[in-house]
Amino acid sequence: MFRVGIAALIGAQVAFLDVVQACEGECIIGITQAFVSNYTHPVAEVLAAFSRDLNNQFFLGAAQIDAARLVAPLYANFAIGAYNRTSQDIFPSYFHGKCRDKNGGVEPSGCPNPDCPVVCGTPGSLVHFYSILASIAYNSTALGLKHFAFSTSGPSYEKFESSVMEKAEQVHRRHKLRIRRSQKTLSAGHVKVRLAHLTKTYAKGAALLEACGGDEYPLCRWKSTMVPYIL
Repeated sequence: MFRVGIAALIGAQVAFLDVVQACEGECIIGITQAFVSNYTHPVAEVLAAFSRDLNNQFFLGAAQIDAARLVAPLYANFAIGAYNRTSQDIFPSYFHGKCRDKNGGVEPSGCPNPDCPVVCGTPGSLVHFYSILASIAYNSTALGLKHFAFSTSGPSYEKFESSVMEKAEQVHRRHKLRIRRSQKTLSAGHVKVRLAHLTKTYAKGAALLEACGGDEYPLCRWKSTMVPYIL
């Protein structure tokens, strides 16, 4: 999980004294990378839960099956674009532009730093509207998991599906299970349907919400470290 160290805090104080006018360049990169890094642990918890359900449903809980390795292509598909998605959702989709008053054309009190009550592209604005900033980062991660990790289409999922079916067949063959025809547990079609259902269930986002502490995701805000880091 992302942690703001002493050096980072000192750098933040220096940046504040220099009165940064807008969040550009290194500011955008740093804030985006911080949120992506922060979400590494919650996302890992989601994928770990998915791996456990995968193991229990398709591999009979077999300890020798490394379900996490099978899930790796799905995580890779999510991680590849995580930075760009998060950056775009924060900057410039919501926080952008100068924080000048639309009527008078002057900067309101507290702008650009440290607490700017106008939605714009400055650190002070990000701090004032931190609740919105945290929500953007959460939603960006949730949608990333839905559309890239837990999408049931595309080459990553096809590779994942093929690997699961192959491993499931090996496990059931090894245990020499006799399944009634009415159950059709070992049929390729049945495995595909169950696997798609499990994947779509995780795409709904309940697992990420749980990993973040439930409603309002209190474990995925990191305000005490992020605010001084932003400034």
